[in-house]
Amino acid sequence: MTKIHMAFYLRYRPQTLDDLLGQEAVKKTLLAAYQSGKLSHAYLLVGPRGTGKTSTARISAKMVNCEKLTDYRLPSTAEVGRQKTEDNHIPCNKCDSCISITNGSNLDLIEMDAASNSSVEDIRSLREKIKLAPTSSQKKVYIIDEVHMLSTSAFNALLKTLEEPPPHTLFILATTEAQKIPATILSRAQRLDFKLASQEDLKAGLKKICQAEKLDISKEALSEVARLAEGSFRDGQKLLDQLASLGNKITVEDILQLLRSTKFETVVNLLGLIAEKNCKQALVVLNKEVESGSNAKSLALSILASLRHLMLVKMAWVNSWLRLN
Repeated sequence: MTKIHMAFYLRYRPQTLDDLLGQEAVKKTLLAAYQSGKLSHAYLLVGPRGTGKTSTARISAKMVNCEKLTDYRLPSTAEVGRQKTEDNHIPCNKCDSCISITNGSNLDLIEMDAASNSSVEDIRSLREKIKLAPTSSQKKVYIIDEVHMLSTSAFNALLKTLEEPPPHTLFILATTEAQKIPATILSRAQRLDFKLASQEDLKAGLKKICQAEKLDISKEALSEVARLAEGSFRDGQKLLDQLASLGNKITVEDILQLLRSTKFETVVNLLGLIAEKNCKQALVVLNKEVESGSNAKSLALSILASLRHLMLVKMAWVNSWLRLN
């Protein structure tokens, strides 16, 4: 029987706050809320795709129901010091509640994709179920992904619930397009903004996966995967997963061949032709790259990145010259 491979972005999904890379402001806000007992009844997670919104929503669901974090109180510094290092995770990921949320068997965690459940009837059905007490957890957690896809009538139906939520519920709304959320909804949820990951955070996260999977990846290849991910951890994990299918050793040449990425030499050549105003030859080089299978978007991003680096080098040189003179 053929063994089914679990994708990296599923296998290495963040399970604790410590696993969330590049979202320090979000982590700090959530920790402060739990430590002070000032948990909001509704959160709105806003940010680009692949930055950890859904993972954070599930981690939050664990935190409010974790059997080791009673009354939403985090362990004190002294308590943490007495525990083993491997037990100092928030949430613990070892109690029955955390495990059931991780494996998807918890009946008190309800996830809804607004892209396919956007009608007012869907929200009305949800409102009827909200009245029921949790099955086995302290809180019933409702995660509504792509919430901006809800219809106007559905938003109006949701508004009433957010105004007077039952004490046993927590709402977590996630979206990539906050401008489409009605102001009435925005005013009733605490907003947490997610940002695109930095290159360093991406490389750190991808390096951990490579070590766990025993992948031999060059420093240059790791940097290239991080660049192509464009700030999205999920996209970076997908690219790495695709490259891992070629073998345990990953080089820049593998990336160029598989992903049709543009060589640095080609970008430099193209920029030189543009600087020389040799439009004809520049178009020849550009057309050759596209015909060979290079991604036009990737090529454009490579050119922009190179121009940015050149600008920074020039600014550094000018500043140095001004200081000397």
